[in-house]
Amino acid sequence: MAKLNAEGADAPGAGVIEAERTAAEQPLAASADNEQRLIQLLDPELLGDVSVELDALLGKGSMSLARLASLKDGTVVGLDLPLNGQVDLALNGRIVARGELVAVGDNFGVRITEVLARKS
Repeated sequence: MAKLNAEGADAPGAGVIEAERTAAEQPLAASADNEQRLIQLLDPELLGDVSVELDALLGKGSMSLARLASLKDGTVVGLDLPLNGQVDLALNGRIVARGELVAVGDNFGVRITEVLARKS
């Protein structure tokens, strides 16, 4: 527990601001150990309705700068993903799952075939 006077210096007595932090309230530095600690502290009941955005990574393609400069409407760019290939799902740039492309009404969807294990 820290006791500070109005000027911020340590002092006992009147005008004291008391601050206490539990282990769960301590700020976390970015590291693998702290990432695991943070995952353990997250309460699924509390965060269950929090929305996140996933990116579906379909593959990569390459072309010369001359071809890139000549792209126009209707040009088809090939990707390295076969038609029945696995699509990666990424959260904040980290792949968290893989799956197959499916139709969901007029949109694409991904049927999950593999959820990647968390690092321990």
